[in-house]
Amino acid sequence: MFLRLRIYVEIVIHIYTMNGYTQYIGLGLFILYLSALIAAKIYSPFWFHQPVHHIYELYPRWCAKPYIKRPTIPRFGVFCDLEHVYTSYLGRMNGNISQLVTHLLQGQYISNETHLFHLSESHLRKILFSSQSVISVYYDFILKEPFYRKMRDENHVWGCMTSRPVVLYFSQYSTQYIIHYGDFLCVHALYQPKNIIRNIIQTHNYQHRNVLDNSFSGVYLLKKEVDLYPEIVPFIETNTYTFILKQIPIKKLPNYIRFRRLMTKDIDIWRSVYLRMTQQFEICALPELITTIDWLQNERYHIYILVCKDHRIEHILGVYILEDTLVSWEMENIERKRMMRLSGSMIFDVTAQEEYDPYKLYFFRGFLHIMRDLLTDQTHFGILEVPNISHNCFILTRWKERYELKNETSIAYYLYNMIYPKCPRSPENAIILV
Repeated sequence: MFLRLRIYVEIVIHIYTMNGYTQYIGLGLFILYLSALIAAKIYSPFWFHQPVHHIYELYPRWCAKPYIKRPTIPRFGVFCDLEHVYTSYLGRMNGNISQLVTHLLQGQYISNETHLFHLSESHLRKILFSSQSVISVYYDFILKEPFYRKMRDENHVWGCMTSRPVVLYFSQYSTQYIIHYGDFLCVHALYQPKNIIRNIIQTHNYQHRNVLDNSFSGVYLLKKEVDLYPEIVPFIETNTYTFILKQIPIKKLPNYIRFRRLMTKDIDIWRSVYLRMTQQFEICALPELITTIDWLQNERYHIYILVCKDHRIEHILGVYILEDTLVSWEMENIERKRMMRLSGSMIFDVTAQEEYDPYKLYFFRGFLHIMRDLLTDQTHFGILEVPNISHNCFILTRWKERYELKNETSIAYYLYNMIYPKCPRSPENAIILV
């Protein structure tokens, strides 16, 4: 704050050294800028004080490379609430908290009017696989007899937030950062008018860096759907599309092209795919390799590859990463209610520029065969969600011609405590598997 005041004083001094109309113009622009800051603070009192890329900031649009906005450990803020919000590593929390958080997310994380969230404790721990995963929960207080003492009600959780470690690769700058992906930010409907979501975010960050891990950079990757944050410049902004699946005829693949799912015996292939993703995409968010290897057996993701056999040597043409969303659409006219998400995909050779290049055509046809095989094996899946990110764009172009679009939703990823140049970035140049 003192540095900012010093900069403002130096600007005023510099303006007064000007001559004639230049001085009045400079002073007028400075007053307009201060007025905009005051308006931003009134409009968004929470995000104004957070280390994010605010829409009124000019320098981040011209910076030459990514940087951490607030490298020092955060001070106790006005929205910190250590009385109600309890933060700890997931592994240190007892089973009761895990049950309460699971119950809260099942009923409040998504709208239960049209959807059901089939989350279980085992699924929650599977997603928060790392021992460094952090969880914050919001408790309220009750009065207990005989003296009506004020005590924390640990039988009810009214809000929560989790975060888990992710490696953020920036191939353009040959750099990588250990950050956390913020997830399961949820508040019970009864407590939403109290706006406690601000307390949960701020306290989670404060406790994470001050108590749990002083070496943590404080950088989070946050995802927001539907109602995006208007006060913040998105890191990546795009749309996600939802389709009701149906049986349609598909053309056969050539005999020398086939697909298969990666299993535990394919660790070496997955290592190559992992490395290729970090090099091919400008932005890549992935857990550490050792964590992702567990995906091959715990079925968090269904990972398929499309291969071309040439003189007994197999070359990878494409990769498809599908995820069970644990969400079902509770509509009477839908028989298969469970929803699958194409979280990301990658063509191993994107040198071709033409939209209808044969290589991209095989990439799309391979996905059709994978979906048919998956739907035959997993009969409860009947809905597909495809975010327009990574090389999903090549699949979406043709997919929309075959299937009726059921829903379209805006989504955005935001960086907390980090600035990346010239945001928002193109979703086609990013892959996020968290």
